[in-house]
Amino acid sequence: MRRETHRRSRGIATGALLLICLAPALPSMAATLTWDTVEDGPPVTHGNGTWDLGSNRWNSSGANVTWSNSPVNDALFIGGASGATITLGNEPIIAGTITISGPGNTILQGPLANLSAAEIRIDTISDGKLVMNAPGSGALSQVAKLSIASGATLYLSNGVIVTGGITAAGTGNNEA
Repeated sequence: MRRETHRRSRGIATGALLLICLAPALPSMAATLTWDTVEDGPPVTHGNGTWDLGSNRWNSSGANVTWSNSPVNDALFIGGASGATITLGNEPIIAGTITISGPGNTILQGPLANLSAAEIRIDTISDGKLVMNAPGSGALSQVAKLSIASGATLYLSNGVIVTGGITAAGTGNNEA
């Protein structure tokens, strides 16, 4: 019995030591990055730009960073009163949840087929909306779900095709 206890203790100690040694090599946890078009640290400035893997257009805890597909981060666009146009770059973009919020119009355009996400959540207020515009490449085929909060607006233009599920709350809006 004593020998069994000793082996078990040694196994637990070895496992703990291995975990401590490997901890720096483990992948970092995903974060929510906020769209920020001005590289000035803490103040977040919503504006026009290209969402790609090379520009410092994201704010993480007050520091401007580039988008990385690994780990898979969440994206937050806080629309200002003047709105913004976000153009997808030519490389694939992978995100967890993409949230569009605030009062302004956010236009997401470009090759939508390059965008992969678990969900796009539209949570705009006042007259804010998400406009999806994809001339020539409108298949939003790698987004599993679009969620539209009560009072929020989604506007699809130029032949945008959504192949994932759409969940809408509230009464909706028929915009001409």
